Formats: sequence, C-alpha cells, structure tokens
Amino acid sequence: FLSSRIPGNRRREENTSLTLHFPGLGLPSRTGCDFLLRSYWKSVHWFMMIFHAPSFEHEYRQILDSQCVSPRQGGTAILILMVLAMGARYASDEQISEVGISRHDVSSLQENMLSHIRSQFFDVLDTGGVECVQLCILLSTYHLYNGKPNLAMPILGAGIRSAQAQGLHKESLWGPATDIVLEVRKRTWWALYVLDRY
Repeated sequence: FLSSRIPGNRRREENTSLTLHFPGLGLPSRTGCDFLLRSYWKSVHWFMMIFHAPSFEHEYRQILDSQCVSPRQGGTAILILMVLAMGARYASDEQISEVGISRHDVSSLQENMLSHIRSQFFDVLDTGGVECVQLCILLSTYHLYNGKPNLAMPILGAGIRSAQAQGLHKESLWGPATDIVLEVRKRTWWALYVLDRY
C-alpha cells in the first residue's frame, strides 16, 4: 500500500479510545449496534458483497468489545460507522420498534455517524488500504440512492484512484496473501468496476 511505501509517513502508534476517535458520537447499546449491523447484512450486503462477513464481524466485535481503535484499525472503524449508518438508513420502522429505538433517534444517529465519516474521510484516503476503497463504494452508493449524485460521483472517483494506486485492478501486483484477503480484494475491485458503469 502507498502508506507503507512513502518515507516518513508515520501513523499514531498507540491505541485510541472509541470516544476519543469519534468525539461527541454516542453509539447505541451493543444490542442497538448489532441490530444496525444485521440491518446492513439484510438490506445491502446481499447485492453488494464487498466484505467477507466473518472477518468484518471479527473486527467489529474487537473494536466494540475493547472500545479502542488500534492504528491499523482506523479505516476499519470509519467503515464500521458507514455500515451502521447504512443499516440505520434501511431499517424498517417495524424492525426499529422491536429493539426499542425510535425512528427519530435512528435518524439522528445516522446523521451523526455520517458527520464523523465526512470529517475523517480525507484521513482514510490518505491512509489507503482496501477499507478506503470499500468506504468510497458505500459512501458513493449511499449518496447516489439518496438524491446526491453530484456528491456520489467524485467519491466514487476517489475510490477508483485509490484502488488503482493500490494495484487492486492488477492481481499480479498483489503478492502473497490469504485466500480471504484475495477474495475481498476481488470483490472490492469488481464492485467498484460495476458501480462505475452504473
């Protein structure tokens, strides 16, 4: 990845608490977060499978259980917020009422999460990684289907350029990796490719 090839590019070396990483963000209880994650799997993942679900859920549990974000998890933490925001967007009123959260609270939470995503978007772009491309795909899709195509297209373009900088479009550049990592890279590139031709 570019961040590992640029001399002098130093990331924070210590873990950051979730509350410091996202100041002012009041996440719901773990039950509420799990509900939003399930909503994402049901409403989005089935037609845009950019994640290896068990791996993503492992990272999700690790961050929420520890309430900390390690330096390598910065992009993943933002990606988790994006997934939860999309889960909030597409959850039905009936589903929301079953977990005891009001539609107003879910909408406010969604906007708060999107605000944090926007404020850290350039940091994620600077860091690179497949999480950066996945975030661009989801954020672009979110804006495209919520009436902001002029915002969706530049975000998608940033995802394409980041993917190309990482060599996601050329498997010969990838080097050795686990089957899961290879599969996630393939899924991410092809989701980006299809979305760009939408």
